[in-house]
Amino acid sequence: MTLQETRAYDDIINLPHHQSRKHPHMSRRQRAAQFMPFAALTGYGQVIEQAAKKTPKPPSFRPRPKAIPISALNNRSRWRKSQIRQPT
Repeated sequence: MTLQETRAYDDIINLPHHQSRKHPHMSRRQRAAQFMPFAALTGYGQVIEQAAKKTPKPPSFRPRPKAIPISALNNRSRWRKSQIRQPT
């Protein structure tokens, strides 16, 4: 399928935008309110508060344990190796 150039709308493409003489132009605020659901305008704050009450508190912050020096780890490793019984 190839695209073909068409001149179907050439007669209306440069015409001015129609403005009604009977109905005044609606402001942006009025137009937004027209399309906004009514339920979203009332009670939104209450819904947020109820959700916050149901949300569990995050666990308390625990600081990371201090790093164990490598020498201490080596000592533990040597001790554990000494505790292993060798087969006889």
